[in-house]
Amino acid sequence: MIKARLSITQALDISIDRSDDENFKHILKVVSAKVNAGHSLADSLSAFPGVFKPLYIHLVEVGEASGVLDEVLFRLTEYMTKSFGFRKKIKMALVYPGVVLSVAAGAMIFMLVVMIPAFAEMYRDFDAELPTITLFVLGLSEWMTRFFWIQIMGILLVGTACYQLYRKPAIRYKADRLIFKLPFWGGILLNNVIVRFCQTLGTLIKSRITLLNALSIIHKSENNLLVKEALSNVLKAVKKGSSFGASLKNNRIFPSIVLQMISVGEETAELDKMLFHISDHFQTEVDLKVETLTSVIEPVLIVILGVILGFLIVAMYLPMFEMMNVIG
Repeated sequence: MIKARLSITQALDISIDRSDDENFKHILKVVSAKVNAGHSLADSLSAFPGVFKPLYIHLVEVGEASGVLDEVLFRLTEYMTKSFGFRKKIKMALVYPGVVLSVAAGAMIFMLVVMIPAFAEMYRDFDAELPTITLFVLGLSEWMTRFFWIQIMGILLVGTACYQLYRKPAIRYKADRLIFKLPFWGGILLNNVIVRFCQTLGTLIKSRITLLNALSIIHKSENNLLVKEALSNVLKAVKKGSSFGASLKNNRIFPSIVLQMISVGEETAELDKMLFHISDHFQTEVDLKVETLTSVIEPVLIVILGVILGFLIVAMYLPMFEMMNVIG
């Protein structure tokens, strides 16, 4: 709409009419009122930091100051669309195994708490000597049934304690360092950091934000403490006159190929283009890893679930087979 030479207030009013979300419609009305009162669009958007992130605000501010707001908004749309799609893939890679394992755990708990106690009653009436694996499963079922709520409370307490510990900077820093060392998932998460960093920095630099300001924006929005510390060191080094590539090398967060490509981009004055190349490369790598993960982990988890449930079923039916042999 701005590219079609409508005013910002007209564009906002049309956006309000087209919005189906009542909460977002209210936000746009407040933004529109602020703009009508003489505030800049960036200043009006900054009243809602939970909706419009610092990156968004800074880019809009630059677009307004340089008279290319329409270009900046198109760039933001492209950046946010890519980021959303990539985050979705990362979540799928991390959440999918958890969902399958949760279903498996739910099935086992259902068998141990609901189905197996019925078998226990039946075997008590038979008053026969039971196989060892049957006794083990019956004992496990009895323990889970008797102390079910205590176990639930224990899990909740442990989960709460772990969450509170993770909130402590020292523990969180070690956890963030350990995450990158996890087999397979560590590589996916590191690639996620590289893609997010290169996409964001490339978008900021392309929008004519200085390297120092761009690094400062990314540093403020970064959640991983290990990466945050590295960016803090890079910022200090760049302020003292070091090159961006050399500052990154000293912190050893990213692989050598990333550092080399950034150095080349810096030397050829095409850092934004090089950052987008890096982002595309590692995004493709993550896509392949996620596809591999989803294609391999499903049959593996199904086999594991089948073995566990099969063990429980055999343990329950084994006494019946033995009684049938004796009768035969």
